Amino acid sequence: LSSQVCNCDRYLKVSRERMKQLVEGSRMAPGDGGAGKWSSQGYDATMAAHNNTQPSDTLHGEQPEGPVLRGASVVLAGGTVLQVAAIPPGVLDRAELTDFYCCTRCGKVFWEGSHLGRVVSQFQDVLVGARDGQSIYELS
Repeated sequence: LSSQVCNCDRYLKVSRERMKQLVEGSRMAPGDGGAGKWSSQGYDATMAAHNNTQPSDTLHGEQPEGPVLRGASVVLAGGTVLQVAAIPPGVLDRAELTDFYCCTRCGKVFWEGSHLGRVVSQFQDVLVGARDGQSIYELS
C-alpha cells in the first residue's frame, strides 16, 4: 500500500473549545447516548474554511457548515472525516493554542506548535511576516 500526500490548500479553522467538544464527543461510545447529539447547530462562529493563499476569506464568500459528529466520527459537509483521534493528549489543554486547522480534503488536523516555531526560525528570511508574530496561515 502506498499513501499519497495531500496537497490541499483549503482548511477549516476550528477554535480550541470547539475542537475539545468534537474530540470528547468522538470518544464517546456509540451506546453512551452521545451519538447524533452534535449537529451543525453547534457550529462555532469562529470556524471558517480557509484557502492558504487568502486565509481570512471564506471560500466562495459563504460560511461552510461546521463539523458534525456522526457516531464516533467528526464529518465535514463534503463527507471528509476529521482525524481528531490523532491529536495527542494534552494538546487541547495548551492555553497558547487558540485554533486548529483541518484539511477539508484529507481530514488531518494541524496546529501551531513548537515544530512550527523551529521551521519559522529556520526560514525567517523567506517568511517575512513571521517576525511580527503573525500566524503562518495569515501570511500572503
